[in-house]
Amino acid sequence: MDASNNVDNRADIAKSLFRNRKLAICTKQSTEIGQLPVPTQKLLARELDAVEERIAKGKEVPSFDQNLQCHCKFYR
Repeated sequence: MDASNNVDNRADIAKSLFRNRKLAICTKQSTEIGQLPVPTQKLLARELDAVEERIAKGKEVPSFDQNLQCHCKFYR
């Protein structure tokens, strides 16, 4: 029973970290992204960094086309 409870406790902690943990880079750049699961935050953090680099180089911010299609790097 103790081993079973231990496994359940570890699973609950992992579930909580998956849903509730906020990456520092995401909360600084966009607080809304911090509400998403951690793996999604990691994917979007890369995209945010790419957009910031693009702005720093003096280029336009990428926009959606009329069909609202995403051209994110992780999407393809």
